[in-house]
Amino acid sequence: MKSINNLKKEVQQEKFEKKDNVRIQKIQKLEKDIELMEVGMGALRRHINSEMECDRIIVDALTKGPKRIRIASREELKIEINKFKSIALRLMEEMKANKIKIPSYAAKANLASETGLREEGKVSGDMDHLEAQSYGGESQMSLGGAEGEENE
Repeated sequence: MKSINNLKKEVQQEKFEKKDNVRIQKIQKLEKDIELMEVGMGALRRHINSEMECDRIIVDALTKGPKRIRIASREELKIEINKFKSIALRLMEEMKANKIKIPSYAAKANLASETGLREEGKVSGDMDHLEAQSYGGESQMSLGGAEGEENE
């Protein structure tokens, strides 16, 4: 009898957790946790005051242990993004020095150093993937194929 009651409680808990508002709350909590971690990483970077040293320490800590195939962490991706942004800035400066016209898309690009934090106000009217899912349950993304084609 106890096991039946326990199973019923588990079923009720599962049904509760599958509700949209509960999932959205969990996602928002996880996003807030990520934001707090980003703030902490930024504070540590400012305290150490050396980008190269911070990057080296972070990569060393993340690659410790046995060699394995793994997904790059947020910090590793930010390090890579910043590396390519600095290359792009250097190329644009060389183009200006050699009086070569800079393409319009390059002039409009946001080449500021990546922090990982989002601003509160949206710059464009686009929704991110989480908002698109929670707003009417439809996403702007497609799985390929022609625009009018239905994927089954």
